[in-house]
Amino acid sequence: MTRVQRLSHARAKWGLEPPPCVKTFIRHYANWFRIDRLCAAVEVQKLGFPVDPTYVAQLRLTFSTPRRKKKQVNPPPPFIQDQDENFAFVMGYTSGGAPFGVTWEEWDQIKDSDT
Repeated sequence: MTRVQRLSHARAKWGLEPPPCVKTFIRHYANWFRIDRLCAAVEVQKLGFPVDPTYVAQLRLTFSTPRRKKKQVNPPPPFIQDQDENFAFVMGYTSGGAPFGVTWEEWDQIKDSDT
């Protein structure tokens, strides 16, 4: 809807009676017409309802400041130790698909030499 259409629809729907709480009416107006609250506040003023100028200034400030995007922190990939019955640690695979790496015997020798 355009602003003119929204204003005529609002006059027909809510009439010219001032709402009990203008801030609540602005929020309801914005949700009803799917517009932001600053636009709703301007239109409610055009309908003739009293709107606090400090509230409009606060809305202008809110909508003028850019929002920061949250930095998306990706966790490091888990360390996957590849092993099978022949190799304690598979370092990689040949082009033919055969694994190569540290065998279980070599692993035992490394562990024994460390202690």
